[in-house]
Amino acid sequence: MKKRKAIMVTALLAFVSGAVFAQSIAYNYTPPQNNFYIKWKDYDGDVHFRGYINGDLWQGDSEGEENFSTSTGKFYRRDGNKWYHDDNYFSDDVKELITYYLAEPEILSLYYENFWKRYNAAAGGNLRADLYHKGRERFLGIDCDIFADNLGRRYWIDPSNGCTLKMASDSGSVGYEILEYNLNFTRWPAGLPLK
Repeated sequence: MKKRKAIMVTALLAFVSGAVFAQSIAYNYTPPQNNFYIKWKDYDGDVHFRGYINGDLWQGDSEGEENFSTSTGKFYRRDGNKWYHDDNYFSDDVKELITYYLAEPEILSLYYENFWKRYNAAAGGNLRADLYHKGRERFLGIDCDIFADNLGRRYWIDPSNGCTLKMASDSGSVGYEILEYNLNFTRWPAGLPLK
């Protein structure tokens, strides 16, 4: 009788801990909205970056495009080492552009868009994310949860906000990867047109 009771208690604890674990990985997707700088590599190997502080937006890529938009409605482009004001953009256009790009860098939503929303909808809102969980790994100083979908993609997730920091195939080839991840970005680097 004692042995049977111990087995039942163990099974109950395993069920409860599994349920708690499933709860803990069904986190909300809450991407950064201010004071962030994120640099990432996309599927083609191109590097992009985006920084945002209190309404000012700085972004660019490895192809040489770089711009800076201010909360006051000014738009600057970089040409070589010089910035110039692009007056083809009206103040309202710049503010709309900032709002559009303030949506976090698309890499951050890969897990949420490609996996969580689809799989959870298919499961009638009751996705057992723990069934897709493949462990944890430290990446960029963060203990990430790793999930795998049915298409052979793995996602490294920041558990504090549900953001995707890396996506790779089961074979190991990296599709997208965050290179720099600063969620406490409070100071622009020297040389930006802070006017």
